[in-house]
Amino acid sequence: MIPHHLFSKSVQKYKTDKYCSAYFTYAQLVSTMFGQLNCCSSLRDISLGIDQSPEFLADLDLKQSPAKSSMSYGNEKRNYQVFDELYYSLLKYYKTALSRRPEFQVIDEVKNYTIKIVDSTLMSVCLRLFPWAKYRTAKGGIKAHTSFDSAIGLPDIVNISDGKMSDRRGAVLKFC
Repeated sequence: MIPHHLFSKSVQKYKTDKYCSAYFTYAQLVSTMFGQLNCCSSLRDISLGIDQSPEFLADLDLKQSPAKSSMSYGNEKRNYQVFDELYYSLLKYYKTALSRRPEFQVIDEVKNYTIKIVDSTLMSVCLRLFPWAKYRTAKGGIKAHTSFDSAIGLPDIVNISDGKMSDRRGAVLKFC
């Protein structure tokens, strides 16, 4: 479902595989998606889950299961913007296909308007790990600001900020 040319373009733009010898951006994407889809709670769970059989590794187009230390290093050092770029490229690529779903019905009163649903979610985090996310005196918090496009049924803007940023300002910042 992810066209190779879109993925390669993002990787080349941010040069995320420039100094890699084993844990490439593709392996990070696959392992992260595997962990998310299988509700893994740790990097060890992901590593052990992917390493089930040589056939499964081949199906995922991986040479070996990523080690938890490699995943940790990749998550810390690799530029996240490669995945940000990939998401927006995929959104643009599939936008027409997603907006023509059979269950999609347009209400006559809003037929010629674009409907956006804006919301945010506040998540508590440890200040020791996220010192930039100061929310209260002894509490850390990050906000995920989201603008949901009702025509395609997916968020078209996702912005992560500290917990103090207002909802209105957080969703608008992504446009700048």
